[in-house]
Amino acid sequence: MPVRLVVFDLDGTLVDTFGDIAGATNFALAQSGRETLSLSEIRNHVGRGLRNLIKGVLGEETDDQFMEQTMENVIRYYSEHPTDHSIVYPGVFEALSALEKAEIDRGLLSNKMDLLVQKVIGNLNLAERFTFARGKADDTPLKPDVGALLPLLHSLEVAPEECLVVGDSLPDYELAKNIGADFCAVSYGIEPREVWEDLDSGWVVDDVREILEQII
Repeated sequence: MPVRLVVFDLDGTLVDTFGDIAGATNFALAQSGRETLSLSEIRNHVGRGLRNLIKGVLGEETDDQFMEQTMENVIRYYSEHPTDHSIVYPGVFEALSALEKAEIDRGLLSNKMDLLVQKVIGNLNLAERFTFARGKADDTPLKPDVGALLPLLHSLEVAPEECLVVGDSLPDYELAKNIGADFCAVSYGIEPREVWEDLDSGWVVDDVREILEQII
């Protein structure tokens, strides 16, 4: 079935945001009197939303009040520094333009808070390039819950079989499987190529422009 909608993840798929995520996280850790962490240590916890990121770096047994304060500090710093170090990956603008020219809808679905998603894509000249761009909001579940994407498919009258999910982490893969959509992994994000090959996840690309060869 022809692809009518491509839904991209943000962090690690379209934009290298890891430096800014680490900067905000380490600011919050320092404010709490905790030791800061390396980029690779923080990166390991990205992809399942802010609360899970903070749980990962603080530990599961962290006091709720301490957790909430740390999250507030992350949000405050990240809101003020959303793209100090973030870089759009090669080929992203070209791929989005080609999809638009081919009249294929472009979606952005992230587990990052919607407030922060909008700041990142606005600063990086990506905001106007999507049919929809959504982050985590109070009324939406996190990926891989199908409720994160199904309402958007319904609003566009797109069947899951007409949707391609492109991402760099397991929640993206699990969302596609749960919803019945096709999946394409990028090799340069959170999970390395070997993970996707072991999962038999479908395609793995080193540049998002490679998906154009398959769907246009």
